[in-house]
Amino acid sequence: MQIAKLSSKGQISIPQAIREAAHLEPGDHVGFELRGDGIVLTPIRQRPLSSFKGVWRTEVPVDDLAPLRQQRASDWATRYREED
Repeated sequence: MQIAKLSSKGQISIPQAIREAAHLEPGDHVGFELRGDGIVLTPIRQRPLSSFKGVWRTEVPVDDLAPLRQQRASDWATRYREED
């Protein structure tokens, strides 16, 4: 078990071995949850949407997705009407 001391401001430093094992980097978010007599820290793995830029290829500019969404909704509506 690793031990850390709580500061007067309610802060702790996560021991280096724990940070490395959990792949925590400066600026990462961590969730806290009370469980029984303990506290569980969970890394929050959220990526900003901007980090996905270029991952999916499309001919539609990213800032103009409204027509694509409308077409998809229309396609789904047509498909469901055909199945009834």
